[in-house]
Amino acid sequence: MSREALEQRLNELAAQFVNELPLRLEALDSALESWLLDGDELQRRRAVEVAHSLAGSGTLFGLEEITRHARAIEEALGQPGPELLPHRVGLHLTAARARVCPPVVRFQSNITQSTK
Repeated sequence: MSREALEQRLNELAAQFVNELPLRLEALDSALESWLLDGDELQRRRAVEVAHSLAGSGTLFGLEEITRHARAIEEALGQPGPELLPHRVGLHLTAARARVCPPVVRFQSNITQSTK
């Protein structure tokens, strides 16, 4: 796959990620609220999974604020609920900005292509 084709595919995936952010945030909020209100351990684990996924995808697509807030939520899940609020708000605001101004992914590689 050429560098241009790879960049195009990564940008398509980044756009898909940004378009799916509202659904991912809804899943995270639902799991967090269920855990905070009912103490449902399965929902806490689900929230950790969603936050971890958001952090990883945010890193891949260069969305540093999403990564930062998602990681903070992931880490805060062992603490009482109020510490989560600023990061939940930050994640929603960052996601809204990403939908308005989508990321552009540039492929960077130190791998040299061999020519035969």
